[in-house]
Amino acid sequence: MKRWMALIGLVTVAACTPQARTVHLNAFIGDIQPSADFVCPITVDVSGISEVYYTTKTPFLTQADVQRVYWTDDGRGRPALGMDFTDAGAALMRAATSTNISRLLVLKLDGDVVCTPFIAGMIATQGLLSFNSDDHERVDAFAVSMGSEPYAKSSHAAVQRRFESQQRQ
Repeated sequence: MKRWMALIGLVTVAACTPQARTVHLNAFIGDIQPSADFVCPITVDVSGISEVYYTTKTPFLTQADVQRVYWTDDGRGRPALGMDFTDAGAALMRAATSTNISRLLVLKLDGDVVCTPFIAGMIATQGLLSFNSDDHERVDAFAVSMGSEPYAKSSHAAVQRRFESQQRQ
């Protein structure tokens, strides 16, 4: 059975084609309090308020555990990245999320935090990622480095442009 992860936030993507470059994805488990397992502080800005969370030292998932990335929407018409995990990645995601309900799933691109949703349930083979990052080029570069087309060329970008045009009328 496929499970989806819905990550809090919004992907706002620039309508340009990024230059080809490698963007590194790492996923960590985090908590609101430091402990023996959660020792690395991170600061996350949410609506102008800085929150400090603590993560594990090492990531439990990397981009090597992601089989495919593709543009989609988050169910509310906002752009998002769909992710299919490899068999090994799915096993890692299931193990990490099933034992860390109510903790944070911290995703970093090139070492910078791009989203920090709370884990509501076990995540298995697929994920739906809405980023709370204004780093449009990096989000797009990550998708392209994983084999997706640039957002500006995707069918979801065309739908988004039509929607925005209708809203202005």
